Amino acid sequence: MSILEHITNSIKQTKVDPEPFPHMYIRNFFEENFYTKLLNSLPEKEKFVPINKTGSVSDDYPEERFILNINPEILKSFEGKDQEVFSDIVNGFFFKMIFFNSVLLKFKSTIDDRIKNFSEEEIKLFGKNNFNFEGRIALVKDYTKYQLGAHTDSPNKFLTFLFYLPRDETIREIGTSLYKPLNKDITTSFSSHYTMEETNNNFVETKKAEFLPNSVLIFPRTNYSYHGVSSINIGSQERNLLLLNYYFKKNK
Repeated sequence: MSILEHITNSIKQTKVDPEPFPHMYIRNFFEENFYTKLLNSLPEKEKFVPINKTGSVSDDYPEERFILNINPEILKSFEGKDQEVFSDIVNGFFFKMIFFNSVLLKFKSTIDDRIKNFSEEEIKLFGKNNFNFEGRIALVKDYTKYQLGAHTDSPNKFLTFLFYLPRDETIREIGTSLYKPLNKDITTSFSSHYTMEETNNNFVETKKAEFLPNSVLIFPRTNYSYHGVSSINIGSQERNLLLLNYYFKKNK
């Protein structure tokens, strides 16, 4: 069985959990051999840059997160088997229509409902139908005091995949918290995150996607997909993730 077949089967066999917002959490997502190769191919911290220096996040974003965008130019800097692993990720499966469509099918009702209720600004930016999408892949390293309050992500985000890349289960509690607002009419600013104090006062953590080896959290962005990182990574351990995001392309 190919890697593409393995991961699409993982998606097809997993039920969508509707609470507190539609999502899937999948263990043993990759074949074990590929996951081991991926761990062994993770670049050193020197290749990463602080995410709050990239201009891609709001000013309130934690400084303990470092990012490396995986693009053709970066791939050229990888050597041997490392380049092969990430070339597989970029060209072999994540941007294949069979993979994309398998996720769309699982979340069809949620996606249809979001599009049906687009704001005027979203309609202006993305249209009403015949959407185009772009995918972006990045590696992330979080350190020591990384903590992130509740947020839904920006409106141009379409689908989010958080692949957790630890070698063991020692920091399993430092996963992604899924939140439900105490007040359903809460107003969200898409340009910033709630502080942890605001998060604790206005949300209840109903679930946590544990930071376990070879696991992934998948969800479509909605106005109620509140998530964050409530636990602090105490000590010097790295919190490694692979991020895959699909975005709506803006109308020209």
